This record gives sequence, structure tokens and C-alpha cells, in this order.
Amino acid sequence: MRSKAYQKLQREHNSYHSAITRCENYKADNFKYYGGRGIKFKFKSFDEFYLELGLRPRGKTLDRINNNGHYEKGNVRWSTRKEQIYNRSSSLSKRGKSAFKHALQNIEKQQ
Repeated sequence: MRSKAYQKLQREHNSYHSAITRCENYKADNFKYYGGRGIKFKFKSFDEFYLELGLRPRGKTLDRINNNGHYEKGNVRWSTRKEQIYNRSSSLSKRGKSAFKHALQNIEKQQ
């Protein structure tokens, strides 16, 4: 059985472990987009990660401010899906802008 402290921070723990997996486990489905591109998880502990980000607000997930940067102090935040799409839009090609608009419309319909 997990401690009450862990249960209180379960969403934060899940985000922490998911980011580590994306960056370090070459067998993970999305490794090629993170660790495969050289993105590293640089937090030394969950405590350090939690001190940087605090509680995860409902409806938000872990996001890197600079998508080419690492998971590290000063480059992570809790963001909505819509904010994350805008964050990556600067790197989209002209062809990709259509897909961006479509994804944004789908998110707005879900809200």
C-alpha cells in the first residue's frame, strides 16, 4: 500500500516518471521524440522536480518551454493541451499549419 503522501502527489509522480521514461527508455513508444532527439531528464530527484513545478493543476500536463531543451529547472511548466500546441506551432511548416489548426479545433470542441 502506498503512503498518503504519495497518493496526494500521484499525478505529479506520474508526470515525473513518464518524462523519465520518454527520455531514457529506448523501448518506449515515444522515445524517438524525446531521448532519441537528445532530450534529457535532468532533475536528480522527485523532490527537486516538485520544488520546481509544485502541484499539477487539473487539466494541465508537463511541458517544456523550449521544445528543443531538456527537462530541467527553468524549462518546465504545467500547461494545457492548447498551450502546448501553441508552444510547438513555431516549428511547424506551412503544410503543418493546417494540421495545427485542425488539432486546435478538436481541443476546443472537447472543452
